[in-house]
Amino acid sequence: LILMIPVMFPLVQNTCLAILRAKNLMKFRTISLMVSFVSNCILTIVGTRYFGYWAAALGTASSTLIGLVTMNVYYHNKLGFKIFKMFCAIFKKTIICIMIAMVVTYILHKFFYGSWLTFVINAVVFLLVYAAGMFWFGFDKNEKRIVLRR
Repeated sequence: LILMIPVMFPLVQNTCLAILRAKNLMKFRTISLMVSFVSNCILTIVGTRYFGYWAAALGTASSTLIGLVTMNVYYHNKLGFKIFKMFCAIFKKTIICIMIAMVVTYILHKFFYGSWLTFVINAVVFLLVYAAGMFWFGFDKNEKRIVLRR
């Protein structure tokens, strides 16, 4: 989770990345990614000596988040995107679905735990509950129509 959460945010910003490419504004992003990479290396090398593998995960997560915040400020200032408003609109509905899936999986985990099979079952149940929640709470009418058509 330490590594997955920071990586989730740039996936949401693929449209911003496409606009940067179209406007030939990739220089700042490239420099930002290089700074993020170097800081990740330094944090990981130094941190693992004192804190072990947790430092590697936390170093990667923190450098990714710093790069993300830097790019969000750039998107806001250079392209005029309302990044905070975009994230609020996306996560307002998504967080409900995540919470419902977590509660269901937590209850299921209380009864079934301890093997790889139960882990897989819990993961599948989480995904199914999350997908159903997104369909009912997260999708608008047009998105539901597109999903049902296929």
